Amino acid sequence: MKIFRDKYGNMLPNSWDTRSENPTTFNAAYFFSLVVNAPNQADNFEFTTHKLVINKYVRNNCTWRTMDFDGNPSWSIDEKISALAFLNYRNYHKHGWWIKRIPVFPSFNNSSWLSWFRPDVMAYTLIIKYPWTKKLLRWIIGLKTYRSIVEFDKNPQGESSGVQLAFIMFMGLREFDLVDEGTKVWKRAMDTYYLEEDHPTRLLWGR
Repeated sequence: MKIFRDKYGNMLPNSWDTRSENPTTFNAAYFFSLVVNAPNQADNFEFTTHKLVINKYVRNNCTWRTMDFDGNPSWSIDEKISALAFLNYRNYHKHGWWIKRIPVFPSFNNSSWLSWFRPDVMAYTLIIKYPWTKKLLRWIIGLKTYRSIVEFDKNPQGESSGVQLAFIMFMGLREFDLVDEGTKVWKRAMDTYYLEEDHPTRLLWGR
């Protein structure tokens, strides 16, 4: 029997990895895929996803890191965006305390600190933490998404992760009209990224 979760309950990208390099991203992709394709099941996983996001913060002595009980102080940009998207989707006013704990700027002991200054990462962080900035910065997210889709069309296997992250970003912003418009693109990206046909996230897009 294939196992698609690690020992902490995080979604894995495949059945042969015992640890995921971006667990929050895969958790968010699965949860948001449920919201879109099986909304009657999403409520059951929403609380679980929240626990997975928050437990990782608590297990790392109240610091944001990529893995549970992580000795590496790095926090990847995919993890950061996914955590922001999920917490914002749930309700900013209800979960604003957690969002406030997410920094805009990286610690320089984070080996991926430079990527935090990428325009779309910075824009998304500011939009979620300070909603009034959305009118000023939203175009950056749109431009990055457009480029991700163009690159995906040229190189599906290599660029499917960028499209998956774009889906997560839009869901976090609760821009459901744009999510609906991109359904075919999201499905192609999930079918490409998750190599196994029976992966839980990929299965949801096959419905």
